[in-house]
Amino acid sequence: MSEEPQKRGRGRPRAASETAIAAVGLRLILENGFDETTMDDIAAAAGISRPTLFRWFPSKSSLVWHGSQRDASWLREKLSAAPPDRGTMDVLCDVLPELIHSDDSELTLLRSQVTVITSIPAVQGHTDEKMAEFTLIVAEFVAGRLGLQADDLLPQVASRTVWAASWTALALWAASDDDHPEPWLSRAFEGLRRGFRTEP
Repeated sequence: MSEEPQKRGRGRPRAASETAIAAVGLRLILENGFDETTMDDIAAAAGISRPTLFRWFPSKSSLVWHGSQRDASWLREKLSAAPPDRGTMDVLCDVLPELIHSDDSELTLLRSQVTVITSIPAVQGHTDEKMAEFTLIVAEFVAGRLGLQADDLLPQVASRTVWAASWTALALWAASDDDHPEPWLSRAFEGLRRGFRTEP
C-alpha cells in the first residue's frame, strides 16, 4: 500500500510503503528511544502527513509490530491445510520455520523490530498480547488434533513451547551477523522435534 503519487517540491523524500514507513519509525526509535520518538517525528522523517501515518499505524506499538497480523493469518492457513496424517509436532516443526517468508528489505525491518522489542522495556509490555494471539492459533490447532479445548493443558503447553522456540531463535538471530533467521528457526524446531537429542 502506498500513497497516491503527487507532485512534490524540494524536501525530504517520501517513504513509499507501510514497510518503508515502519523502517523509518523503528530507526528513530532505536536512535532516540521509544518514549522520546513521537508520531510527528516519524511522519516528518518518512515525508508523509500525520493523518497518513495514523491511517496506516494508529500507534507506535502497531508500527513496531507491523506485519504480525499478516503472519498470524498465514500461520492459521498453513496449519489448517496440514496433512491430517502428519504428526502434530511434526506439522508445527515443519511450518513455523517457514513463518519468516520475507524479502531482504523486510528482513532488515524484522531485525529492527526484534531488536526494539527485546531491548526497550516500554515495548515489551505488548509482547504478551502478541504472544496470546500466536499461542491461540497454535493451541486451537493442537486442540483440534487431540480432541481437546484450546485452553486445556496440552494445547497450552505446546503453544507456549513453540512460541518460546520461535521468539528465542529470532532474538538470537537479530543479535547475530547472519542475514536470514530461517537457519536459527530450523535448528530450534529440529531440536524440539528430536527432544533435543544430538543423534540423527
